[in-house]
Amino acid sequence: MKIILAFLILILSNFKSYAYTAENMYKFCKMSQKIEYASKSEKENISYEDASLAIICDTHISSLLYSGIDNCRVYNEILKISKKTVSSQGLKQSYLALEAVKETTANGEVSLRQAITSFLNFAEKNPDMWKYRTTALKMFYLGKPFPCILQKP
Repeated sequence: MKIILAFLILILSNFKSYAYTAENMYKFCKMSQKIEYASKSEKENISYEDASLAIICDTHISSLLYSGIDNCRVYNEILKISKKTVSSQGLKQSYLALEAVKETTANGEVSLRQAITSFLNFAEKNPDMWKYRTTALKMFYLGKPFPCILQKP
């Protein structure tokens, strides 16, 4: 039953991941951080409710992180294909366009723990932003600290 409950939370949290405000996610991610650094005996006493909050944070942040990593890969594939198919001027324009949006996504050099810590740091420094959805703010805690690394043409 515990496994089924955890599985359902994992799946359902991804369907509504766009709806979490920074305030809600901050609470969830603080619990995730608390569990991450808890001792073995402390982890044994964590409630299912607290574990569920941590799972919501982990799945939400990881879905944003991995979609950003995938976008970065696509950006680099576009540049790779452009090298073969467009003029040098077109390639330069493609690079400049992708350079302009690279901070809206993340690169592949980021761990989930780093992403969660970055979100928590951002949220603590910007309580005025807590009313906004985490998806709308991701460039501030994923894109800017971990921008997509574009391969120079």
